Amino acid sequence: MPERNLPFFEMFAKYHPAPALAAQLETWLVTGAVMDSHSRTIEVKLLCTDLPAPALLDQVGREVSQIYGLRGVTFRPACPQVPAGVEEPMPPPPGEEDAPPPPEDADVPPMEAAVPPAWEAPPAPAAEPAPAPEEPAGGPAPPEEDLSQQEKLFRQTEAMRQQAMKAAMAAHKEARGFSSQRIYGIRQIKKAPKPMNTLELDMGVVTVEGDVFAVEHRELKKRNAWVISFDITDYTSSIRVSKFMPGDEGTPIVNGVKVGMHLKISGRLNLNRFDNDMVLEPLIIETAEKTVKQDNAPEKRVELHLHTKMSLMDALTDTKDAVKRAIQWGHPAVAITDHGVAQSFPDAWSAGKGKCKVLLGTEAYYINNVDERLTVRGEQDQDLDEPIVCFDLETTGLSKETDVITEIGAVVLDHGEVKERFQTFVDPQRKLAPNIVQLTGITDEMLVGAPSQAEAIQAFLDFAAGRPLAAHNAEFDIGFIRTGCQRYGIEFQPTFVDTLPLAQNLLPELSKYKLDVVCRHLNLPDFNHHRASDDAAMVGYMLVPFIRMLRDRGAHPPAGEPGPGQEQLPGQGQTDAQASGGAGQEPNRAAEPL
Repeated sequence: MPERNLPFFEMFAKYHPAPALAAQLETWLVTGAVMDSHSRTIEVKLLCTDLPAPALLDQVGREVSQIYGLRGVTFRPACPQVPAGVEEPMPPPPGEEDAPPPPEDADVPPMEAAVPPAWEAPPAPAAEPAPAPEEPAGGPAPPEEDLSQQEKLFRQTEAMRQQAMKAAMAAHKEARGFSSQRIYGIRQIKKAPKPMNTLELDMGVVTVEGDVFAVEHRELKKRNAWVISFDITDYTSSIRVSKFMPGDEGTPIVNGVKVGMHLKISGRLNLNRFDNDMVLEPLIIETAEKTVKQDNAPEKRVELHLHTKMSLMDALTDTKDAVKRAIQWGHPAVAITDHGVAQSFPDAWSAGKGKCKVLLGTEAYYINNVDERLTVRGEQDQDLDEPIVCFDLETTGLSKETDVITEIGAVVLDHGEVKERFQTFVDPQRKLAPNIVQLTGITDEMLVGAPSQAEAIQAFLDFAAGRPLAAHNAEFDIGFIRTGCQRYGIEFQPTFVDTLPLAQNLLPELSKYKLDVVCRHLNLPDFNHHRASDDAAMVGYMLVPFIRMLRDRGAHPPAGEPGPGQEQLPGQGQTDAQASGGAGQEPNRAAEPL
């Protein structure tokens, strides 16, 4: 490759002046340069076809200084033109011993002596001839010997310049706190970050720091622009970083910002007219070091109760991240105990393999499907033929905590016969809902002057006189009586028979076990369903064939001492939803809230 002087725009490639000025600068050749690292200035020697005006040199020097972040650039031009009146070509330059001393200049650094002007260079050795560089436009080129030697000297000077530039830039970076991790902007972020939950629109320029959790940049190809947009959080709140950027201005952000990065951003708070929300328009974006909690305990703990995102509605922890954090902290083991699932086991096992022992566990659910389906509950001992009080309630709704009783009906079943009867309305101290009136036939007028809740419950218990009770889906009716007794300070410790699980075990051929369905299957007479007195009587009539079936199966012990396969028969294969004929409904109360 032929040796040549360095064109001006090869040394200052970032400088882009106006076309007219650029055409003139293209004729300039750089023959030497000296940088002062302390003052951050450069002195450049030029070879020009014509000597440029001082104002032009000052203008170019200011613009180059601004682009490269220097305090000053001084140009020393030289012109190789033949002096006026001389017709012969320029004679060879004198030898080094005859060369005049350089002019004294207080602003020239001591290194100046190492960079002689083009016309003061010694002749090149005869053994290393080189072709002359191309003649610059607008004037004759220097002699071939001079250009070859100048190139060698220039390269030596260029190496010194590069070294000085690196030293100056390093000092400049250290002085300004320059971050090599800066993604966007030219300055350092010096302000302390503000918590995102304190940001207000009138705060102007602020600094935030957090994790990027969503990136949604949009390229506007027709406008040759980008709308950069990403979301960042510091876990006190979140904010969207968004700005319209023409041309390639947004490219560093598009290429540099990714989900999961920890960034420090300085920008201006503004109102986005498209989202009608506050956004942060970035001025400077830097990566930042995220503070990670450390476990410095000399004896490491073992986490035995860790929930992951596989636990429904309970945790957001990623399984692999949790195990990796335990490894980072030096924990010897970690236990996964999700709620009733094992989906996190594979990820946990692969993440801890060979580095941390993973204990696989679960928080299992215990469902007692026996106690809740007992036929007889309570401590009282009695033969099945002795008196049993069969009862039913009508209420204002299904909740024993918020609803109240409107009617109580009861009968006494004694040796298979219905003997005594009890019926009373109860004042609910509220108006009845239209659907309740339509279902039961009980109106507000029928309840005027009825006993209060406490009086009616006490009257029913006086009628029962401590005898065992019976009801269809007894937990519903017993629940209302028990809640009322607790509310009014009445003692209530009943023994009762639930005909719902009894029907489920004795009549497995049925698909529904509502009171009217079971009575119809047993060929019992029609009755006014959803009235307490009639429903109570049908419970008594239903118990007669049930007791007979139990005796046929050998059920003889007292009610308080159940034997295998006898009175206390748990529900077998039936759920509350099946008993009521629909999923998620109260057994036998799907259509009768009373």
